[in-house]
Amino acid sequence: MQLFLNSIYTAIFYIIAIVAVTTVVKNSLLAGLLFVPLLIIGLYLLKYRNKISVEKHSNQIWIALQLLSAIFTLIMAFKLQVNLSWDWGQLIKTATFYVLNDEWDNLSYYARYPNNQFWLAILVYFFTMVKFIIPTAGIGVFKAATTLVGCILIQATIFTVYKTASLIWSKKKALVVGVITIACVPFYLYSQFAYTDLPALFLVALTCYLYVKTKSEQKMIWFIIFGIIAAVIFQIKVLSFIVFIALIMDYLITAKGIKGKVINTFCFLVVFVVVKALLSSFTAATVVIPEEYSDKYEFPATHWVMMGIHGIGSFDQNDVDYTASFSTYDEKVDATIERFTERVQEKGVAGVATHIFETKVIRTWGNPTYAGSDYAGRHSVSEDGVFQKFFTINGEWYWLYNIYASLYHIATLLGLLLVGMLSKKNANFLFMKTALIGIVVFLSIWECNSRYLLSFLPIIILLSCEGWFALMKRRKCI
Repeated sequence: MQLFLNSIYTAIFYIIAIVAVTTVVKNSLLAGLLFVPLLIIGLYLLKYRNKISVEKHSNQIWIALQLLSAIFTLIMAFKLQVNLSWDWGQLIKTATFYVLNDEWDNLSYYARYPNNQFWLAILVYFFTMVKFIIPTAGIGVFKAATTLVGCILIQATIFTVYKTASLIWSKKKALVVGVITIACVPFYLYSQFAYTDLPALFLVALTCYLYVKTKSEQKMIWFIIFGIIAAVIFQIKVLSFIVFIALIMDYLITAKGIKGKVINTFCFLVVFVVVKALLSSFTAATVVIPEEYSDKYEFPATHWVMMGIHGIGSFDQNDVDYTASFSTYDEKVDATIERFTERVQEKGVAGVATHIFETKVIRTWGNPTYAGSDYAGRHSVSEDGVFQKFFTINGEWYWLYNIYASLYHIATLLGLLLVGMLSKKNANFLFMKTALIGIVVFLSIWECNSRYLLSFLPIIILLSCEGWFALMKRRKCI
């Protein structure tokens, strides 16, 4: 089964690597021209690795590097400040309005998108705490406070990826993985956005660390902990719950002893259901949505499937207006299924395949900044700042950053392919590969967006590094 899943993974990322790398090179030809010579230089320099010893001082080196990363995170987060917009801004505005006025604003939005209700409840309590500490706090202070939270979550994620690497590889390799993680600029581009992506990002990284650390133990307590984390992540960002489906699949495939599998899986499921119910009750008690709102405003899952088969497979305001035009939930379900069926019939089998394996792959995997340069440039507070010129998609000097981001992304994509080809039996990576299979399949059906890959970056980085390590071992570079 492990080899079967690896074969599926390799086939998927063979397609993704070809389509996405081609897209990235088209958008930055210089990055494509530079990649091969830089790769050759890098492999050549590795011949001198034995002359550099970092094992004795790896912890001190890491502390210094993460301190620099933390400073850079704060600078980027506050220098790239944008005005409140999209879902992130809506959550901050609604939570602020409630804390200051003790009443809800725009409940129809949260009835339409119930996935944001839990994070809204968290923000309400967080802003209440901030206002207790700073009685004069308003929306500007609340926004700044969430930016600090975002920076903390990013740094916690980077540290956790490094610690996970320390469990898998030697100190020297772990430090290399840590440097590569620190060098991932999308982390910094998203640091100001304490939206659902960032807590999900950290929880995915934490799950990877805990599972690698405890994989050989198979103790019930760990599955209780996994059940708790899974329930939290389900409430924050359902998409990231795919990691736990992959984790349980990996456990059932690789663990020994049927009795232990049954007991631990049962414990996981019970804890997950109980904690999820408690969190749902907490959300419902905090964010009170009138019952009639759900039927009138809530969008069915079929809405996002309908959007996913059309255009570039992403958000479409016309589709939102179409679904919203129907009065009841049932009418919305019927209308979106009918529109989805029409679109599938218009495309035909070949058209659907092209849409999934080309259009949606380009939209999801062909963006080297994971859409970070787009979001960091939306309604910028300072349009002409130096950071805006370098890191936002319409910036005057963005092409310079795009070269770096493209080189990084090409290396990442090729590493994801290499890990399938050259590291087939490493038990530490089966659940990570399965998780990426899951996200690819899900986004081929659902609305797609490069940002949706953000919470999976810890897995993407770890797998890609293993792919390159496996290649260098084959080439006797390490």
